[in-house]
Amino acid sequence: MISAARLFRFSGVVIVGATPRNSMAGQVFDGLKSAGFTGNVACINPNAEAVGDVPGYASLADVPFPFDAAVIVVRADRVPGVLAECGERGVRGVTIVAGGFVESGPAGAALQAEVTAIAERFGIAVCGPNCMGFASLHDRTSTYARANLPKTAGTVAVLSHSGGMLNEVLSYGEYRGIRFSTLISSGNEAVCTVADYVDYLVDDDRTSTIGLIVEGIRSPDRVRAAFERAARARKPIVAIKLGTSALAAAATLTHTGVDAGSPEQFVALAGQCGVTIVEDLEELCESLLLFSGARRLIAKPAVRGLAAIEVSGGGKELICDLAARRDLDLPVLGTTTAERLAPILGDLSAPSNPIDLASSWDHPSSFAQHAAILDLLADDGGYDVVASRVTVLPSGSIDSALEHGRIVAAAAGRHPTMLFTVLGRASDAINPVWQSFCAETGVTYLQGYRRGIGALANLDAYRRFLSRSLR
Repeated sequence: MISAARLFRFSGVVIVGATPRNSMAGQVFDGLKSAGFTGNVACINPNAEAVGDVPGYASLADVPFPFDAAVIVVRADRVPGVLAECGERGVRGVTIVAGGFVESGPAGAALQAEVTAIAERFGIAVCGPNCMGFASLHDRTSTYARANLPKTAGTVAVLSHSGGMLNEVLSYGEYRGIRFSTLISSGNEAVCTVADYVDYLVDDDRTSTIGLIVEGIRSPDRVRAAFERAARARKPIVAIKLGTSALAAAATLTHTGVDAGSPEQFVALAGQCGVTIVEDLEELCESLLLFSGARRLIAKPAVRGLAAIEVSGGGKELICDLAARRDLDLPVLGTTTAERLAPILGDLSAPSNPIDLASSWDHPSSFAQHAAILDLLADDGGYDVVASRVTVLPSGSIDSALEHGRIVAAAAGRHPTMLFTVLGRASDAINPVWQSFCAETGVTYLQGYRRGIGALANLDAYRRFLSRSLR
């Protein structure tokens, strides 16, 4: 078994097949620059052409500096020979970008089998073929064919069979406030597979949360073992399973050449291992954002309930309905808490969970009310997650929302064993001032009733799985 860890840290890299006319090579160079890679880089092509300020050499033997990684951007039939030469030169981490392998038919399948055999002979970890590469943002290394990688590294890793889907997760996830540690477009997985990558990410102390977009599973027993390791390490996995319809399953065979398999089997495996299954990219990103902000909570063995704060009777009812559909517990307020809340709320609202301020987030009295309620909920003992449903306008002044955000951040500082979040009403554009505020303070903003309550339900279900399984 070849460790995927060999891929992600390197001090020198060669791009085999890179010329000024190879657009994919240009994108790989863009990714290296965007990641902040400071090591040596070289182009390999028959004419020793340079690409911009990257020097060119006619062969691997001509490269004057040590290199421990390679990206192969030649056509499929030339890949086995190049990979063997990399192995002979001691390279142990290779990304193969080209398609034309198992997804293209019998001839391509034979080429992929040759790639696998060569990699096993030399002990080469291979990302791909038929992929867009990877980026390790903490290591500042990349083979990812993308110019705009995140400047700030975080704790969320995402692995996707589809490079295009990974691009969407990166773009939307950054917008939603996710900070990424590692991005992997795994393609056909001729050598390193889902199990290998998950094992690596479980061992990576810079990663707390793992996102998966999978078409099929090549080694179910190894994947189960990797998923179980992730659960024991309390590293949540959130997954989209592609190929659950007949049409989609047929499409996976010509995309990465994998049999999508039975969706029921994957759901069963996920349920047994605590993997959260979601339906689309928005739900994936919302859950990854919440899970990554709830690391202290996930580390706790005990699970309590959710308390919500509203300013709308209808909103309160909607939260109750959505929570009920997802089996998300909204425990009744303790008697002492209800008695202490009564004078804070006055005659306009009876104490309950969700709590209804029966006011407005802009009203001057709401600030003191909000702060006092958060402290009371912390004292209650029946809750460890609080969602304050605050209106954040997509544009214009949001001074009141910012003040309520600061109240939430301050409560998190006073009560570090709890998770305090802000729940938005709708999924319209996010005010850039609010985005900056959340990035600076670490406040988790859940965007919209359905998605926000859904993510909270996913977190609750995962924590309850851990409390049952890790005794």
